Amino acid sequence: MPVAFMSWRQTIFRLLRAGGEFELDLFLVIANSSSLLHWLHFINRLRVVDLVVTEPTAFYNKTARVADGWTVQSRDGRVHFNLARFPWWREHKYGVVLMQHYQLGVCRRTIQDHEERSGFRYERVARLRTDVVFSGVLVEGWVARPKGGPVARAPGTPMADSLSIAAAAARRTLEKYLDCVARGDVDEEGRGRPRQCLSLIEAERARLIRDCGAHLRKLATAGRHWLTATDLFMFGSRDVVVDGFFRGIHLLEQARASGRHTLMVHVTDAWQAMSSHLLQETFPNTSNAGPCAVAIDGMDILRAAGPPVGRFFLQLAESATQLTPCLRRGLDAAVCLRAIAHDLFALPAPELSRDCFGLRHDLWRVAPKSSCSPGEIADDLARAHATRFGERLVGDLSNWAHGRMSSNANRLWSGSERTHSVRDGFQ
Repeated sequence: MPVAFMSWRQTIFRLLRAGGEFELDLFLVIANSSSLLHWLHFINRLRVVDLVVTEPTAFYNKTARVADGWTVQSRDGRVHFNLARFPWWREHKYGVVLMQHYQLGVCRRTIQDHEERSGFRYERVARLRTDVVFSGVLVEGWVARPKGGPVARAPGTPMADSLSIAAAAARRTLEKYLDCVARGDVDEEGRGRPRQCLSLIEAERARLIRDCGAHLRKLATAGRHWLTATDLFMFGSRDVVVDGFFRGIHLLEQARASGRHTLMVHVTDAWQAMSSHLLQETFPNTSNAGPCAVAIDGMDILRAAGPPVGRFFLQLAESATQLTPCLRRGLDAAVCLRAIAHDLFALPAPELSRDCFGLRHDLWRVAPKSSCSPGEIADDLARAHATRFGERLVGDLSNWAHGRMSSNANRLWSGSERTHSVRDGFQ
């Protein structure tokens, strides 16, 4: 969490404040996990408005009926779900989906309670995962984005045009940046990278923040709702997020009761079902976030584990597609990965991560620039992570781990009861 938070300060937090003099409030809803205990001293320093620790154990009742009259109950230190009231997911993915939307519902009630106590309503709300980081610049052409946002595009908004126009400028910026890094006197630890290289990224990031602020001011003047989101994050006007998508448990129950959705295949199908309903019926005049969406378009998944591993890496950045533009300039793979992590995604400097948080960038056995292809380097990196992290490499890694890990305790499961995130890489 601390590494992601330091990145957010330079990216998503600046976008949340763009175009106005906004104060930023933090709410944290988290399971009672080992990482919570590990980072509690850091969380206490954040001065969050409210910290809600939920029961880590969920019970998925397969014998309850719709007529039993209950949907979700919290009792006996567990959260109970009546599966008869929800769509069914293949391969028992209901466990991942329902607990996630239950926690968003907790967050919704926490925000509403604070609004009632304080006498004001928020204007903008973002839902962030502590394992997701943002670049604040459009990274198309270098770092790949997660494929296809499961939350439907807001109707009537030329988002594709906005991305197309921005992509050309982004490619020019990234090409200049990589050329600058390639000309600099850079060692394998990334030391000595000229400041003017990073300034190219920072200038592009600042430009998009200015454009984002101007766009949101226009939408506020017109009284329009707005939203940009995927299954990994959500950023939008307060009503669409809090009174819309944060009611996921209720919306999924409605989807089952109406017969619109009785069977779902993928985890993201829940987001698609909710977005089509909300953006077509409840908030039909919702706009996309325009330049703000462009700025958030680049994201990555941060994998980390505490002692004795004490390592982190960016999962999406370590592919042949992302490494190729940098490697073809004759740079070492470690230099490329550090450039992505610390410049493009604004992760804290290596010495700060190491000395303050006890985490090192996991570049173990990175192949140098010589004989290995980008694909071979990517595979070597993934296998190295799998070996070093072992069972502490948590999350839904079934595709990433294929052929690289002999076992993965965090694969999909089929039991009625599961303890969520109690052991999540930290102790």
